Amino acid sequence: MPSAIFPNELWLDIIPHLELQPLIAIRCTSRTLRSLAASAASANIHPLRKAFLSLYLDIIDRPWFLETRPWLLENLRPFDRQAYLDAIAAFPGVHIPEDFAMWIMEWPECAVIKCMWPGLPLDQGYRARYYAGHRAGWNCLGMIPPTVLAFTMMEEIDLGLNTFTRTPGLLLWDQFNSDIEYLLLHRGERFRGYIVGGNHRFYAEVLSHPDEPHPDDPFWTSWIAYLEDSANAVQATHRLERLALEGAVYSFSPYVLDPSQRVSASLPPWPPAPA
Repeated sequence: MPSAIFPNELWLDIIPHLELQPLIAIRCTSRTLRSLAASAASANIHPLRKAFLSLYLDIIDRPWFLETRPWLLENLRPFDRQAYLDAIAAFPGVHIPEDFAMWIMEWPECAVIKCMWPGLPLDQGYRARYYAGHRAGWNCLGMIPPTVLAFTMMEEIDLGLNTFTRTPGLLLWDQFNSDIEYLLLHRGERFRGYIVGGNHRFYAEVLSHPDEPHPDDPFWTSWIAYLEDSANAVQATHRLERLALEGAVYSFSPYVLDPSQRVSASLPPWPPAPA
């Protein structure tokens, strides 16, 4: 057995230092190492890596996982993960959340959720097959090198007055001419690492403030929470697909995207141009 090479005590010391993909792989080598990995993970593994491992083990057992892999595997392309993060960090005044950086560096690309990944095409649209794994719109992480945009956050205060905060953000998804989702890269503790989204059809340059999010706009306080919600959304869509196959009145059709509908085309790059 592979575990016989080292005593169990040494494995328990090694396993917590492994990155996510080796940690996943070592669980498949033997029952002993699988048990040791579980023991180490419950004790000393980095909490973010443990959360990513839990998410990975959850999604690979979901019924939609294998059905959504063919298109993804056909369209994956290699990219330099460290260079991708370095390009974001090169923008002045930005902070890359630790969980997002770990996801870029360590997440298995074959387990991407909802086809959102730097190594997948920017223009995805709807697909007739494996719809559950897709979203309508643009996979903005697929823009290489990545572009950090300037967002104006609006906050309502007393007496009906508004205050505005300029902040850098990484656009994640751009759906037609209204819905966008973006990761805030603000250095301050106030809303560092939050993911904000929603409908910005008329005022794309003025978005809800994280302290006062609009009730109709989705909002996540961490990257892991965002991925978990994405997995649940795929699960819900998969159920609808199964109903469609059983004859329910519900249909999906391919959709060709119009680049003129991209919200991101109207957003300025970060840092903001001088007034």
